[in-house]
This record gives sequence, C-alpha cells and structure tokens, in this order.
Amino acid sequence: MSTPEQSPEGARLVAALRELRGRTGLSLVALAGRTTYSKSSWERYLNGKKLPPRDAVESLCRIAGEPPGRCLALWELAELDWSGRAARQGAGEHTRQHGTTTLDTRPAAGTSGAATEQAAEASEVPSPSEDPPEPPRRGRRRAVVLASAVGAVVCAAAVAGALVFWPGEGEAEEGIAPGCRGAKCTGESPELMHCGIDPRSVVTTRPREGLRVDLRYGKRCGASWVRTWGHEVGDVFEVSAPGVRTQKLRIAEQYETEYWGTSPMVAVRDPRDVTVCHLPADGGERTCFDGGA
Repeated sequence: MSTPEQSPEGARLVAALRELRGRTGLSLVALAGRTTYSKSSWERYLNGKKLPPRDAVESLCRIAGEPPGRCLALWELAELDWSGRAARQGAGEHTRQHGTTTLDTRPAAGTSGAATEQAAEASEVPSPSEDPPEPPRRGRRRAVVLASAVGAVVCAAAVAGALVFWPGEGEAEEGIAPGCRGAKCTGESPELMHCGIDPRSVVTTRPREGLRVDLRYGKRCGASWVRTWGHEVGDVFEVSAPGVRTQKLRIAEQYETEYWGTSPMVAVRDPRDVTVCHLPADGGERTCFDGGA
C-alpha cells in the first residue's frame, strides 16, 4: 500500500505538520505527552508513513497556536486521495461520460504480483551529498481534476474555501494571497503562509561536506528564511536581521534528517541584511554568512 506522502496532497500535509511540530519545539516524547497519540504514532504521521487522524491534526494546530483551517483543508485533500475516493469519483465521472472501460491489471509475464507491487512502491531517496530534487510541479489539469473530486466532499469545501490548493516552493499559482506581509511574517512558516511561492535563493553555502544551506527570500511576503539539506540531529541554524527577532531551525529528531529543513521567517526588505549562522551538532566552530555574500 502506498503511503500518504507519496501523493502531492499527502506531501503537503506532512510538510505542514512538520512545520508545526518544529514551531512547538517539542520532542516526539513531549508531543506524545501533550496529546492522546504515542511517540511512535507521531513519528509515523510526521514521516508520512501513515495518515494522521483528523483529531491529531487539530491537536497539533492547537499546541502550535495555529488556526486549524488550513491544515484541516490539507487533511481533507490527503484523506480523499489516499483513501482512493478521489480515484473512484474520477472513474465514476469517466464512466458516465464514456461508458465502462475494462483495464488489464495483470502483471507482465514472468513478474510476480509481489514484485510488481514492490517495484511500484520503490522510490529513490537522494543522497545527502547530492543536491536533492526540487518539489514537483503540478499541472493545472491535475488541479482542475482534483478540485472536481474535492467538490463532492462538502466538509473539505467548507474548510478549504479559497485555500484548497497549497503550492510548495516554486509552484507559482495565481490568485493565492500570502498569509502575512512584512513584520507579521516574522516567526511564521513560509509554506503555511504561502511565502514559498516563487521565492529566490539569495545565497547557497556548504558549511561542511553534504550540508547545503540556502538563504531564501520571498518578495510577495517581504521575508527571508533558511532551507537546509544534509543536516544532522543537533544542528542549529539561526536567521537574524537588524531589529528583528532571531529565528532558529533546530534539528531535534532523526526523521528530520530525511527531508528539507525550513526555518521560520524574518521580515526584511533587503535579504542582504540577513545573517545566517550554523551551529554544528558536533560542537564544532560556528560559521555565519550574510545575504550579501
């Protein structure tokens, strides 16, 4: 069976949950102590191995001080896709328009069903020493088809409203307003606030072998943040600017090393005024650079 994160909708939800968990500063053990879900359950939810219950999403939003509307909209989309209801609704619509079509789902000759399933589920994980791929872009046709399926789910439509689609970095979609601008963006997530739409990398550095640190700037929000890859448990990244509260990205759990790390934002008009510092997990020398490097 596929995992929630293997669908674009599930990936958006998982990214949002990881952002919120990072904002709380809680370990998985502490998070389990604040909710009715165990440490192992939260690890599966945040790894994208299992779709979290709706109540778990609401609980995390409450702890992080985040209005639940956006995340619940993402949850509705992820649940619709992962449960297969979106595909069934799409198939029903196709049948109504074009009649019944029989598909041959048998594995190719010489290939066992198990081997076929394993091959379908296999995915390539980028090596930390290499540049990971950018998040995939979704075409407008997929968005239209998915929107039609979601339209059948009244709850999703009511919760999502104008925020049904939550693009990731690099997915410039028209008509989606940022959730904050200027000073109000400090401390917020660039993804949850839609500031990660069409950003630009101001500076990219490699403080150590396998570690990549990008200073990003979103003009539509007037804010900067750090995105990292190849980080280790214990690494800390600080993002600061004159007159703005310093923001930190702290890698606290092992599962966080498998994904991009994204810091909260600092409001700034010119990214050249931003300073980024890396505090290595091994206690090594602190290294810093600024947006003008």
